[in-house]
Amino acid sequence: MGISRRRFLKTLAVVGAGCAVGVGLPRRAYAWGEITDPAVRGPLPAGGYKILEIFLYGGVSPWETFYVRSATADPFFGMQPQVGGLDWSAACSGVPSPATQTTAFGSDALGAVAWGPSTKPLWRSDIFSRARMVVLQHNLEPHEAAIPYALTGHVLGRPNFSGLGAAVSHRLANPAHPLPYSYVIMPDGGATVGDNFQGMISTGSHGGEHRPLLLMMGPTIGNLATQLQRNGMSSQADDLLRFFRGSYADKLRTNGIVTRSKGYAAYSAGLDNLLGAASLATLLGGAALTPANATGCASFLPSVPSTALDRTGAAVRVAAYLLSQPEASGGARYVGVIDGGLMQAGGAGYDTHSNNTLVTGVNVWNVCAALADVIDPAPTPAPGKISLNDTLVVIKTEFGRTPSVAGSGDFAGRDHWPQGYVNVLIGGPIAARGIAGAIGFSGAERGFARPVTVAMDGSVDRGHFTPSEYQGGLMLAAGIFPFEAENFGVGDMSVATRGPTEEATASAIRQHVLGV
Repeated sequence: MGISRRRFLKTLAVVGAGCAVGVGLPRRAYAWGEITDPAVRGPLPAGGYKILEIFLYGGVSPWETFYVRSATADPFFGMQPQVGGLDWSAACSGVPSPATQTTAFGSDALGAVAWGPSTKPLWRSDIFSRARMVVLQHNLEPHEAAIPYALTGHVLGRPNFSGLGAAVSHRLANPAHPLPYSYVIMPDGGATVGDNFQGMISTGSHGGEHRPLLLMMGPTIGNLATQLQRNGMSSQADDLLRFFRGSYADKLRTNGIVTRSKGYAAYSAGLDNLLGAASLATLLGGAALTPANATGCASFLPSVPSTALDRTGAAVRVAAYLLSQPEASGGARYVGVIDGGLMQAGGAGYDTHSNNTLVTGVNVWNVCAALADVIDPAPTPAPGKISLNDTLVVIKTEFGRTPSVAGSGDFAGRDHWPQGYVNVLIGGPIAARGIAGAIGFSGAERGFARPVTVAMDGSVDRGHFTPSEYQGGLMLAAGIFPFEAENFGVGDMSVATRGPTEEATASAIRQHVLGV
């Protein structure tokens, strides 16, 4: 594969800079991650979009939610009775009626697709008209392997294993910015640590200084404001911390020059976050940090505990608040949210192998309602709300669920299914509804993503994409070139998008994953 024009120019810039100063130290001719080729960026804004990424942890069945085959005799792939049996409470307005109500979304290469009843809060025209579904496929069935792949686009063990938040922080690195650019909000319950959902805060080759700031959402986060006050800490103690940091840096000096150290950079960034606690407390002063008991429509469905805490709703509102703040005051450019579910499936979010429809219906409605609540269609959003004109909402899950039903009656459910599932993009660069790829609905193709094929004339049938390509698309939307050394290589992409150069591959990802 030939060297790309971008890499060739980078090499010339490095050599030229080295000769100019008499040494061979690398110096970039552009900011890290900058998309320098207009053909790569296309209609995307140079600065990129803000990103709200929500991970539906546990694996969501698409057949009852975002990929209903409405024109078939079996639209819910065997779960029609269970979908129809959900008792959406009359105490709420705008609930599905009948319980199996769907709304037409569009068509893929194989037929009509609709959104299911639990997605109804997002049927609002300003949201629904700017949604795009991307069909994905991989071969990792355990959560422990599939979740990190979904969150980073890399399998475990890769040096570049990192979440999108680290790349955003790296792209925007600015010592003058008073607070982090990236945050991740995780629940203090409803998530299993061994499932590796921490990939959202991983930094890979970016360096620890670019790690998103982690906030835990649960009963303990109510004390966050008190903790940020750092009671008992004096200005003299902070001055001593700064002194020790300076002493640490002095030990790294060689001939008066501070040697680069990723460990020191990560430590220094962490210390800045600690010393900036007062600024973070001020920034979060207008946010509701304590999750309350769920009161929305989903909480009235059967089997939902009356004491269920709506961690997801609270997390989405805090995320929107952080993204809505002016950047000059410390506002965020990326916030990731782990949705562990309003109704826990064995302590692991959406992961249930029986009674999928109830758990999925409760949790999907809950997160969709929270999203609809924070998205403001007004030209100037209300305080704490976000605009789809400058923010891309990303809905991810690690895999789907089998298109065949396991068990029967109230115990009917589905197992893990990475062979064909969807993630959703809303707003940002998405100007119209669309579907990238297709999933089969009959015979041996049922539930399988359409294969990627290359014809004799070189034309490509892009039947599905990989988590790596999806993550590359998100980077482009955030204003980041996905083929920086810390991100991906062209070889990480499938034939659905891979081109002869980095630029050609990035352009294909933009066009076919993002649809722009």
